[in-house]
Amino acid sequence: MDNNVGVYVCSGCDIGKSLNVERLINTANDAKPAVCMSHEFLCGGEGVSLIKKDITEKSINKVVIVACSMRSKQDVFNFDPLSIYTERVNIREHVVRISPPNNDNTQSLAEDYINMGIAKAKKAEPPVPLIQDLNKTILVVGGGVTGLNSAINSAKAGYNVVLVEKKPNFGGFPYSKYKKWETKPPFDKNVYIKEGLDRLIGEVEASNNIKIYKNSKIRSISGAPGRFSVEIEPANENDKVDVANEDVG
Repeated sequence: MDNNVGVYVCSGCDIGKSLNVERLINTANDAKPAVCMSHEFLCGGEGVSLIKKDITEKSINKVVIVACSMRSKQDVFNFDPLSIYTERVNIREHVVRISPPNNDNTQSLAEDYINMGIAKAKKAEPPVPLIQDLNKTILVVGGGVTGLNSAINSAKAGYNVVLVEKKPNFGGFPYSKYKKWETKPPFDKNVYIKEGLDRLIGEVEASNNIKIYKNSKIRSISGAPGRFSVEIEPANENDKVDVANEDVG
């Protein structure tokens, strides 16, 4: 990448009252940037327009902003991050607001910051995005009520699901019970647990988007979100699947 460096010094926020801006410009020019200028309100519309104009007309691809903290005005000094490298040199908080004004040592400190910022900009490159193929398969651990609902709802949403249950049957603890109390009035009907669970289990087992492992357990999980690699240890074989994330049900 060509080093078309543009250095822009702000004299606002008491910077111009505490430092000799002309000397700052001379210091920056020693590094032979393509553009070097000062403005009394660099973060204003006119100042930002000057920077953007230089980017377009003078092919500036490395912008050095000598002004306030990089935590300030991030939305203002926001240029295309894939083609424009932006270096923020903080002489407001790091120099002006902590050192005596119109002092030779204060001036030298600001000039050192400028030299370091320009040197860094010349060596740096815009970040290259890391683009990876992500897996959208969902791992559901546990075939209880929560796991079954997670699996079937994910499958209905269009995702592939891997459902792992350590026991030979789905349903978890509730499946061992015959019926439960009603939770809504008039409390005069028997609620048979297995009827509802059997319907849910049948729906899960009939889904083409759900791969089922019973009598199985997770041996290991490695990787990162979207790129997990899961080793499943069934009763009769070892299997390995790639998943995006996991849901413990």
